[in-house]
Amino acid sequence: MEQLLGPVAAGGAGLAARAILKRHGTLTRALARSDDATIGQDVACFLKSVREVLSISLQRCLGDQPIISTSQHVIEYLTFVMGHLMVEEVRALFLDGRNGLLCDETLARGTVNQAPIYPREIVRRAFDLGATALILVHNHPSGNPTPSQMDIDLTHRLLRICRDLDIELHDHLIITATAWTSFRHEGLLV
Repeated sequence: MEQLLGPVAAGGAGLAARAILKRHGTLTRALARSDDATIGQDVACFLKSVREVLSISLQRCLGDQPIISTSQHVIEYLTFVMGHLMVEEVRALFLDGRNGLLCDETLARGTVNQAPIYPREIVRRAFDLGATALILVHNHPSGNPTPSQMDIDLTHRLLRICRDLDIELHDHLIITATAWTSFRHEGLLV
């Protein structure tokens, strides 16, 4: 962390690194919370840039290969981009006919324990992109990847809509900093 901050924290890189790690615990958490005003504007902007570069790099690792919800690369990417967030975020991975990634899009940000999900908007976006399939993803800042009844009900509603419109809902994933749940693996996509 000290070496990373060297170019922007000059002589205070060691002090800044220790303060950030004391406050956030890990580099990944610090990057997820790069909007923390206590670390200074230059350091915050730099960490935000590092986060963006790493996110793009991890997303490119997904490449043109077919994406499936159990792919370790997909889980690593999603854990990095949303597993450490302090509020719930909803994303969709929109896929083409070969299950290649067309677009990874953040659909909503919410509070510490909920975020709005609108099936109508998800399906509209899938049509806009020409997607034939999607993977819905959201995080649980609590660290517990267990789906709530609201998560299950919403997924069933989205699944019915997608089936009626010939869009495959491959999975709904819940991501935390240390764990994840797949609705498909849990038998919840019925």
